[in-house]
Amino acid sequence: MSNYQCYFLDGQNKGEVRAFPTPLSDGGKVSPVESEIQSLGGRRPPGQHPTVPEYNTLAVHDQGKTYFLGTQSDRIESQHLALQQAIAAGLQPHG
Repeated sequence: MSNYQCYFLDGQNKGEVRAFPTPLSDGGKVSPVESEIQSLGGRRPPGQHPTVPEYNTLAVHDQGKTYFLGTQSDRIESQHLALQQAIAAGLQPHG
């Protein structure tokens, strides 16, 4: 598996770890459907919805390592608990 991984906290990919071909960024967007980074600059026209699920990425730092979590909401209630679940599911540090 790639060292660029993201654990999905919610949505249709909840509980999954996906590998990406390039580094992820804090506050970026990813799509687990194609396992590639979505470039989502700018706004969509009114009424236009994404064709694939989009997740916000959040970098969580623990013991000098960085992990990425994906969520369809704007924030994570308990980063520590979410990170424990992600590591238990097989999430590796980024990089």
